Amino acid sequence: MDLERFRGYSLRDVAVTATSAASVVRITLVTSDGADSVALLLEDVVHIEMDTSRSWDDLIDELTLLQLPQHGPWPKQVQHLLHHHHHNNRSALTWLRMDGPGPIELLGARLTVEQ
Repeated sequence: MDLERFRGYSLRDVAVTATSAASVVRITLVTSDGADSVALLLEDVVHIEMDTSRSWDDLIDELTLLQLPQHGPWPKQVQHLLHHHHHNNRSALTWLRMDGPGPIELLGARLTVEQ
């Protein structure tokens, strides 16, 4: 899935829903004129890292999405997550990183884009 088309959108909000069965992160992005928005939903989230000290209406400079294999090595960009024991060979995972003044990094099972 290519998310590059959303570079330059602004971060409107991040909603985290955590239950005993699963957790979901919903990130809403909006164009500068507010005419268009998109929601990124990541399900079965096992890792969230956000810098909340920055403004939440920052432009997204870069979106990186990697599908991480169930078996075999992970790419260098996500090697730092191995010490958290997220690579357990139970399932493939999706890594999403949004860079701007306030970076967001997520690791979960499935990513859906709602427009």
